[in-house]
Amino acid sequence: PDEAFITRGSAMGVCASGESLSPEEKARRKAEKDLSRRLDGQMAGDHNVDQQINKLLLLGAGESGKSTLFKQMITIYGKGYPESERKGFAPIIYNNIITSIKTLVLQSDHFGAVTAANEDSKRVIEELKGDEEIDSNLGQHVSRLWADDGIQQTYTQRALYQL
Repeated sequence: PDEAFITRGSAMGVCASGESLSPEEKARRKAEKDLSRRLDGQMAGDHNVDQQINKLLLLGAGESGKSTLFKQMITIYGKGYPESERKGFAPIIYNNIITSIKTLVLQSDHFGAVTAANEDSKRVIEELKGDEEIDSNLGQHVSRLWADDGIQQTYTQRALYQL
């Protein structure tokens, strides 16, 4: 019985050896091994690169500032935004400026009246829809109102209303 076992074991070793492979089969296996080694090396390199990347999961309720934080991180630590993408932010910024100055003008009736010299600027701002582009004329109205003592007084009370 031991002799039969040795014979079977020898047969298995011969079967797996490359002695009976044709030269084409040997070349194909060598190419497959080389490809496998290259892929293993590439995967190891990719893994090392991936391990160097810091990942951050931002959780929070809607409108809590997750996107704002992410954009600030890109601006501060990243390469910034391309010119085309920066120009796309202009309408959003214009809307934020107009909405904020309109809120200040509206709340100034409660916290600090706009001076008489800036009443015309106040009327211009009150009539805006919020989707306007800020040109030099509108920019002057916003600047005058921002410098107004009543608007500044209203701004100091911003914790009492939604700005």
